[in-house]
Amino acid sequence: LYIGAMTGGAFGIVAAMLFPEQASRHGLYALIGMGGVAAAVLGAPISTILIVFELTGGFEVSIALMLTISISTGLTQAVYGRSFFHLQLEGRGLVLTEGAHRTIMFTLAVRDFMHHVSPDEPTAIASEGDPRLTQSDTLETALRLFDSTGQERLPVVAERNAEEVIGWATHVAALDRFNRGLIDANVEEHR
Repeated sequence: LYIGAMTGGAFGIVAAMLFPEQASRHGLYALIGMGGVAAAVLGAPISTILIVFELTGGFEVSIALMLTISISTGLTQAVYGRSFFHLQLEGRGLVLTEGAHRTIMFTLAVRDFMHHVSPDEPTAIASEGDPRLTQSDTLETALRLFDSTGQERLPVVAERNAEEVIGWATHVAALDRFNRGLIDANVEEHR
């Protein structure tokens, strides 16, 4: 809001210097700037318009406000495809547009459900060209590989050595971890 108010106020000062007869009060420009930035950040243009109408108690600024909010929202959608809040949440691994199941698919890794090779087992080596996973692969990558290969068990190889098998991932364990993630997300939603 501060950035919008300062930008709008600065625009109002410049507009008043260039066109003193046609310019409005600086506070009006600050209010419109705040609305434009808030709409772009929140991704809620209609709510922002209604909030400003409630704050001002009138509709004198309606055309300028709607135009500013439309432009800021349109630019944000054209450049980023979503609001700034959605971008921040996606940066933290929470994708709201695709639901909890997609977030779980991208945040869980193979290391969360793999079975490590015990030290007394003979060292296994993955053949070149065979399907394999790494500990950092996502649950989605693992499930796609299970589906495409039809295998129930895949080797998990070391990040630095693609032939050294450090564990095994099973299709059942991957689906079990996915189900537990969905249950945990559901419990968290209903607290």
